[in-house]
Amino acid sequence: MALLSRYRLGLVLFVTVISIVLLVAVATSIIELNSKNYYKGIMIENLDISRLDREEAKKRAVEYINDEFVNQTITLKYNDLQWIFSLSDIDYSFNIEETLNEAYGLGRNGSIFQRLSNIINIRREKRQLLIKTNYNSNKIRKFLEGVKKSIDCEPKNAIINYKDGNISFEMEKKGQKLDIEDNLLKLEKKFDKKEFEPFELNVESIEPVISYNDIKEINGELSVFSTRFDSSKENRSYNIALACSKINNTLLMPGNEFSMDKTLESRTLANGYKKAPVIINGEFVDGIGGGICQVTTTLYNAVLLSRLKVVDRTHHSWPLGYVSAGRDATISEGSIDFKFKNDRNYPIVLFASVSGNNITINILGRKQDSQKVVLHTEILDVYEPQGSDIIIDNSVPVGEIIVDKKGRNGIKVLVYRDILDENGTLLKREKISLDKYNPIKPVIRVNEKHDKTPETSLTIDNQ
Repeated sequence: MALLSRYRLGLVLFVTVISIVLLVAVATSIIELNSKNYYKGIMIENLDISRLDREEAKKRAVEYINDEFVNQTITLKYNDLQWIFSLSDIDYSFNIEETLNEAYGLGRNGSIFQRLSNIINIRREKRQLLIKTNYNSNKIRKFLEGVKKSIDCEPKNAIINYKDGNISFEMEKKGQKLDIEDNLLKLEKKFDKKEFEPFELNVESIEPVISYNDIKEINGELSVFSTRFDSSKENRSYNIALACSKINNTLLMPGNEFSMDKTLESRTLANGYKKAPVIINGEFVDGIGGGICQVTTTLYNAVLLSRLKVVDRTHHSWPLGYVSAGRDATISEGSIDFKFKNDRNYPIVLFASVSGNNITINILGRKQDSQKVVLHTEILDVYEPQGSDIIIDNSVPVGEIIVDKKGRNGIKVLVYRDILDENGTLLKREKISLDKYNPIKPVIRVNEKHDKTPETSLTIDNQ
């Protein structure tokens, strides 16, 4: 009996203790579930807000932000350059209220048992929330655009200078470009994490197209050729100088092709060209860009003397005064071009200049041996115009003839090139071209009563 009594007493005590523990646990749980404070284990950034009420938690969060970030600046760096702006410059703000609301909601969702489980886990493992932020991305972009102006620069090709027969070089320089969108994205990721240490900007390096190593082989003159022009004709002289400036210092790497039409660009007033006489259908008429054919012809002869490969060339409708027949080259935008190719295994460069009434074009490349190049022109045939183009004009006195345009004889001309050694001995003779310039009929005006029967009555001297 005594043993049974002790057993019953122990059971009663156990049940009592368990009941008390359960009651305490239930009471504690009820108190915890009904607490208006943040649960234990909750942190905002590095700030522990366990058991704090909302007002106190907000006060401490504000103090934390002010201590850590209120005077924060951002430094952007590139090489020895740096740019500094403050958080206020980009409207950087901290959403403390939103973060506190999110923290307060931890452990307050779901059933009673889910809530209790979450509260226990938060207490055991701790839960850290980062304060949410806002900033003005457009202001960051605008600041980067200002930085970009200080950083960006175009690459500079290595160039050759040629003066008084002397060659000198200017070394290339790399360019650089700030990628605004790439740097903006990286800055935004840092700002989202509240990381404000100095930021090294991502700047792209741009290599020049032509380096000194590309052109260092150029050490001598392949050819030079000059023509004269009437410098009193201002517009034509202007166009000649402009055309020379456009082809000057043109570099052709091995295998590259040169197009005169493309290099001169569109011959318009907007591109700087002026009106001057041009040859159209055997007549001089006013046109934009008059004079560039003489530059083209000068270049053609320099190319012939340098023995570079001519790809495309067309002669004028009649021989010109500033170069021998058969050695001219015409050009017409979009339809007639002068092209040649650098068929050497080293680069070449063109230099075109105007001095007084002279156009001079030099072609530089690798020094050649002492061979000499001589161009020859040979007239093979002459063609007189057959008859005249007659215009009836009754204002012309009967028996008189008014010549509107003189006729011109046509010719067939052969151009060849001799290659001589240093002693003048012929090594090679090359045929360059066989051109035919058609005769041009004279244009005359006569009265309708003019006696056209005798052939001699309409005989006109041809040039």
